[in-house]
Amino acid sequence: MKDSLAMRRRSGLLLLAVLAACGGNEAADGTTTTTAPPATTATTEATTTSTTTAPTLPTPTTTYAQADDPPELLQTGEDFRAIVESVLAFSEWLGVHPDPSLVATYAKEGSTAWQRTSDLMSALAENELHADGVDPAYMTDSRVIDRPTDQLVVVYVAAVNPAYDLLRADGSTAESFEATPETGFAWHLERQPDGRWLLTQRDELGIAE
Repeated sequence: MKDSLAMRRRSGLLLLAVLAACGGNEAADGTTTTTAPPATTATTEATTTSTTTAPTLPTPTTTYAQADDPPELLQTGEDFRAIVESVLAFSEWLGVHPDPSLVATYAKEGSTAWQRTSDLMSALAENELHADGVDPAYMTDSRVIDRPTDQLVVVYVAAVNPAYDLLRADGSTAESFEATPETGFAWHLERQPDGRWLLTQRDELGIAE
């Protein structure tokens, strides 16, 4: 999970075109001689009005991390790519809605992963801070690299963290963070008696090659 998320906002530009109307003029000779005054010519140009209908602007979208409800967790079976991807999505959502009581949903209570993430969520909640969730982190690679026992598995995970903002409760920016390059991690998963795989440890391996 990202430790925090620079905000990218896309704005639309509304262009309005207006065609101005043009008027004519009039010329006359006001002499006082006995000869007839020259004919007066009046020219009137038609006025054209063009109405431009404003285009419909796209409705701002909400990412899954910004949604009110968390994404579904996949925690059983042997599809570890899908399991890891669901946990990553849930942890990204949790960064936008910090709640330390939810960490145990995907991390084994008492484990290193649970402790570190719980401490982070507690700090965010206590200071009324949260990630903006505009560009959630995403996985680029995943594969099993070790299977010590049937109940333990180590999964290599490569992920990208786009730039993001850490926001206050009123929506103002507390701090901005630059994007980080694709980074590799070793995720340690342990199968529980109820069949769920829970995260116990997450080791950073450095920039992915």
